[in-house]
Amino acid sequence: MRRPALLVVLAVVALAVVGALSGHFPVGEWLSETVAHIRDAGSLGVVLFALVYVVAAVLFLPGAVLTLGAGFAYGPVLGVLIVSPV
Repeated sequence: MRRPALLVVLAVVALAVVGALSGHFPVGEWLSETVAHIRDAGSLGVVLFALVYVVAAVLFLPGAVLTLGAGFAYGPVLGVLIVSPV
C-alpha cells in the first residue's frame, strides 16, 4: 500500500473512532465548559475559541454547541464573526 493511501485509511479510522466515542462521552458538556473557560480569557480567548472551533470541525464534533456558545459568550455579532471563517 502506498504511503498517502495508508494515511487516508488511518485518518478515516481515527475519525470513525472519535465519532463512535463521542456518543458515549458528554462531549456537549465538555464543549460548554471549554466555552466558559475561553470566555474568561479575554481577547486571547477569542483566538483560542476560534482554534477550538476549527479542531472540533476537523474532528466532526458537534459544532452547534460551539456556535451557540460563541453567541452566548461573545454576543451575536462577535460570535458570528468568530465562527464564520470556519
